[in-house]
Amino acid sequence: MKLLKISALASALLLSGNALATDLTYDYANFNYVKFGTGSDSLDGFNFELSKLLNENLYLSGSYTNVSDSYSESFSGETVRVKFDADLLSFGLGYRHAMQSNMDWFVEGGLAYIDASARVSATGVGSFRESYDDTGFFGATGINVMLTPNFESRLFVRYTDIADTSETEFGVQGRYRFTNNFHGLVGVSRDSEETSMRIGLSYAF
Repeated sequence: MKLLKISALASALLLSGNALATDLTYDYANFNYVKFGTGSDSLDGFNFELSKLLNENLYLSGSYTNVSDSYSESFSGETVRVKFDADLLSFGLGYRHAMQSNMDWFVEGGLAYIDASARVSATGVGSFRESYDDTGFFGATGINVMLTPNFESRLFVRYTDIADTSETEFGVQGRYRFTNNFHGLVGVSRDSEETSMRIGLSYAF
């Protein structure tokens, strides 16, 4: 329902779409700074994304994200230190379909993988490490829109299921073209628990 509302809003804003640029970006390498959550419970790190068109409609996409955090707490005079680190990978196939000359609908699906670990150490006790890894799947759909000759936006909903955990994420991303090859990126998304943000650079080829 939310995606339908977003699509309707985008269509209303794009009545003059035939006059805009048609070369939406699907061949790129992105490098982003990412932050999951806000306040003391947030995690930050970096993200690398790669996308390549196979033909007019099909494309491959892949993503690697690393986030980490460390903190310490005092309990009854003892200091407990925790270091958390996680790697998230996804790889899949996408399909795009032109809805207007400046707007595509897309759908993606593929595999998702997580490898997370936490090291806990306490004064006078030592340390131990817990780790977790599992593989699942993801699916996503949305629209890519060329709003001006230099600015395009992506509105999406993404579902991810790994082991016994699943989440649905709604988001928007903006891409500004400094040159034909070098672009700036900014994005925000939200699931049922937290807001995620990213900012980065992209090389389009």
